[in-house]
Amino acid sequence: MTLFKLQLYRIFIYAFLFSFSLFSEEKVNEKTKNLQSLPKAPKTIKILNYNLYNFFSKKSKLAKLKPPGSKKATVATIKLINADIAVFSEVGYYWGMKELYSLLKDAGVDYKYRTLVNSQVDKTRSLVIFSKIKPFEISHDTTTTYELKGVTIPISRGYAHVTFKWSNGYTLELFGAHLKSKIFHKMGQSDMRRYEARHLRYFVNNYLKKDWANINALVVGDMNDTCDSSPIGYIVYRRYGDKKRLYDLRPLDSRKCSWTHFWDDADTYARIDYAFASYGLLPEIIDEGTCIPDNPLGFVSSDHRPLVIQISPRDIKKENKLENYKNAVRQVSPIIEYKDKGRIIGKRKVRRK
Repeated sequence: MTLFKLQLYRIFIYAFLFSFSLFSEEKVNEKTKNLQSLPKAPKTIKILNYNLYNFFSKKSKLAKLKPPGSKKATVATIKLINADIAVFSEVGYYWGMKELYSLLKDAGVDYKYRTLVNSQVDKTRSLVIFSKIKPFEISHDTTTTYELKGVTIPISRGYAHVTFKWSNGYTLELFGAHLKSKIFHKMGQSDMRRYEARHLRYFVNNYLKKDWANINALVVGDMNDTCDSSPIGYIVYRRYGDKKRLYDLRPLDSRKCSWTHFWDDADTYARIDYAFASYGLLPEIIDEGTCIPDNPLGFVSSDHRPLVIQISPRDIKKENKLENYKNAVRQVSPIIEYKDKGRIIGKRKVRRK
């Protein structure tokens, strides 16, 4: 009986090991199959961030419709850039998105995949993402709220989030936002924008904290404030270590100018549209292709300028680009060299970073 039990025990062990090897092989094959089903990684991808300025459809019955000539210029601009992925703001809900897609397709630009951030508050100026690349996952945030002066306030336009994956194992987490404008609000537009920026950073952190140093995250959008403001400070996390910061890519035009918005009423230019990259994404950013393209139709198309970010979708860990950044902002050679960089005019002390 003892010998018989020993033989049964051996048979059981061999059967278990054999089944385990089959199970493991199936898991490996499943993983390989999933990778093979993903799109092949191109050499580079181009991402566009663009505020289209009231791109409303007649069906939406909204005021301030974009004139036909302006829509035509917008379509021509997007076609000229020909991005693989585009993040658009101020699109007039589903009707505006449908019209934009139709006009682009008629112009020969087919974005097969489209998603809209269905905000519970602002359904007139929506965030949408168009892509020629199939998204792996879509997980927008439209439910976040914050407390201000004893009132619970929802995020006005929500936050966009789309994950892209390629067969080489590369993953890109793309986030989009359109923060509260500077138009008067009884709750205080600057405080509202600050809270929206803070919660945007919390939303991004939910993904970054899985691996601060290696997650490839890109955050783009119309943040409606300048780079020295507290909302941008919250997004960048300047007081944190290098690996937890988001880096301001600061795209430039051919004249080394970085302004992105023209306010006609005050005749002022400002940089309020941004592209932020995580620490892990920086090596894959192609600086030469990250820019504000020169656009002869710019003022007809929108009061904002488009930002283009070019990425190489493969993990590159050798190149250290932090020397090109100061306080998490990309530095460029000034057109004019000042002898006294600390003070140009007046007696006011330089602001401490």
